[in-house]
Amino acid sequence: PKTGQPGAHCSWIWPGLKKSGETRFLILQRNYGASTASLEDVPVTIQFRDPGVIYDVIGGKLLGRGDSVSLTMVNCTSRVFSVLPSEVLGVEVQPPKASYAPGEEAALECSVKVAAGKPDPRVFHVDIVQPDGKVHEDYSTDLICPTGRGTVRVPFALNDLKGDWQASIIDVSTGVSTPVKFTHK
Repeated sequence: PKTGQPGAHCSWIWPGLKKSGETRFLILQRNYGASTASLEDVPVTIQFRDPGVIYDVIGGKLLGRGDSVSLTMVNCTSRVFSVLPSEVLGVEVQPPKASYAPGEEAALECSVKVAAGKPDPRVFHVDIVQPDGKVHEDYSTDLICPTGRGTVRVPFALNDLKGDWQASIIDVSTGVSTPVKFTHK
């Protein structure tokens, strides 16, 4: 956070850093629970040591390429940013077939496509939506992919709803997503 002095910290803002492969994550928390008075929202400029492609993880959006981000920290909030070496162009999903019978398993192969280089470890959040529009909690999951690719398995039960299902696969660190439709007959 920018205070006008390199390396200095803004009051009541706590940063946290994590690295996964070449992807860097910055977590900022604005909490003044120890203070007895309300504090004003504060403008902050985050200066990263190395440039990259910057994403707002909570907002799920691309902020751009560079080495800094300016924002306003609101009281009692957190912000999470990811800085990647290359832009994520998409999440690719290869369902093996369009329809499945009761008792069959749908295996959805997922991978992240990057503009350059190879992908870092990824986590995909997967929501499996039934024909009635409800998320199937037992089939939805977070898929940890050490190589940027993995397989989501949907083991259709004999009594699962028949009709058109949808999988929404989201790259957690960028918000890039893709929907895939398939049918349970």
